[in-house]
Amino acid sequence: VRSGDVPFAVAGGFDLIGAGAAASFDMLGNLSEHAARPFDVARDGIVLGEGGAMLVLEPLEAAHARGARVWCELAGAACAHDAEHQIRPALDGHGLAAALTRALREAAVEARDVGYVNAHAPGTAVNDPCEAAAYRTVFGARAVPVGSTKAALGHAQGGANGLEAAACVLALQHQVLPPTLGVTNVEPALELDVVTAGRRGPLDVVVSSASAMGGANAVVVLKKSAGAHAPTSPVSHSFSLVARATWSSGEPAPLKRASPAGRALVALAKQLGPHPPSTGLYQACGQEKLELTTRFSERVLTKGFAGMKATAPVLEYSPYGPFVSLALELGARGPFWTLEADALAGAFTLQQALTDLSVGRCDRALVGSCGLDATASLLVLERGPGFSATFDWSAARDDDPAFHGLTALGDALEQKTSAAFRTPDGRGVTVSFR
Repeated sequence: VRSGDVPFAVAGGFDLIGAGAAASFDMLGNLSEHAARPFDVARDGIVLGEGGAMLVLEPLEAAHARGARVWCELAGAACAHDAEHQIRPALDGHGLAAALTRALREAAVEARDVGYVNAHAPGTAVNDPCEAAAYRTVFGARAVPVGSTKAALGHAQGGANGLEAAACVLALQHQVLPPTLGVTNVEPALELDVVTAGRRGPLDVVVSSASAMGGANAVVVLKKSAGAHAPTSPVSHSFSLVARATWSSGEPAPLKRASPAGRALVALAKQLGPHPPSTGLYQACGQEKLELTTRFSERVLTKGFAGMKATAPVLEYSPYGPFVSLALELGARGPFWTLEADALAGAFTLQQALTDLSVGRCDRALVGSCGLDATASLLVLERGPGFSATFDWSAARDDDPAFHGLTALGDALEQKTSAAFRTPDGRGVTVSFR
């Protein structure tokens, strides 16, 4: 929206409790037998929840023109990867600290001006101290009120970030810091000012942070006043193609996603390296998540956990498993994206990578995909002259192909032509290179 690529966007998430998710957390020993108590000395794990929330994002002048209520300003956002461990977050919180620092910088906000942090804080023994370390690094010990709405709502998985962003919006509107329910004895070693009971503001800036198994971190910064907003200015998607590579086994894929396409993707990236630590990773996914979740659930229901590694839910039955391995192998700590978007996945992923390159969130981007059909494709892009790209999100023609299209995008890029993609319901995009 800020770059001018689209006039407005609807952003958020939702999720339900499924057998696969419950089994995954159970395998890792992360489910609480009592209640979610983030940052408490008696915390013993996650309580799963369901739900979702959506936010409408648009330029301030557009909202005023249509008479819409302006709830707050989305001032900054950033992602960063730990590149340290397959499951747990970095012990010193460096990935989350990097995302916080970048988001505050983009928002032109000083750490001392933040009045509340809605933490990821699922209530596990390992995760909460890692997260606390990041807050101490960025804000100082007990320098900013920190809370977790997961204590009230549970961990809604794919819906958690939307719910928590909405909670931050409401905190700004009502000038209230929401309580972290059930917490009675904050662990002293964490050195955090945990909001155990609701507090009154004033609140001008709040932060919502999120982390995921595998090392991904994301942060958004929200401001009460939408007066000093960043103007909409079109982004020039100018970039250079460093290298590209594809791989195919020519054979049906086995049950586990990480073999062989995931391993091939890692091998391709290493062959095309070395890559700086600030490299961003961008993975295009189609419908693999549904099939992988179904496979995992069937496997657990028929055979239980016997013979299955604790890392299997993340590395073998997850669509982003190969890119977690890629981040670890390369030591890549830049932005980390997995975008699931049926036939338009390749175009969405490429646009995100080019936007991040254009605005300086990273200097190099690895855009890739590896499918259940045992194929892998990778583009290595850098900021700088060479190519420019435009995205036309109008409906594509009926004869346009319907597939992920990362290989097709690479072909069009090298030939400086266009590639078009559509979904069965007529949604489409045309990407043009020159």
